[in-house]
Amino acid sequence: VVIFLETAELRIKNRIDISIKFWRENVDRILEFNEKPLLKNKGRVSNAAMQEKIREIYQLFDEKRKIYEAKQADNSDLEELKLLEDKIETINL
Repeated sequence: VVIFLETAELRIKNRIDISIKFWRENVDRILEFNEKPLLKNKGRVSNAAMQEKIREIYQLFDEKRKIYEAKQADNSDLEELKLLEDKIETINL
């Protein structure tokens, strides 16, 4: 995936058009250049199986993301409470 993002980024930096035609013509060349094997047929995984696998992977990612965001929010709340506590202590002095 990174190879394709880097290719797209380089083309954008060089102000070269990125089209579906470009990708159709160059995906195999990019993979071969980077010594990655190409599928010789349609593969062994059905579209339905791939969709299910993606759903599972995304579900795990989403759970971790929500936990991370909740922790970030908690940390932010704690910082804000600490600032308020310090402000109150300063006023009471």
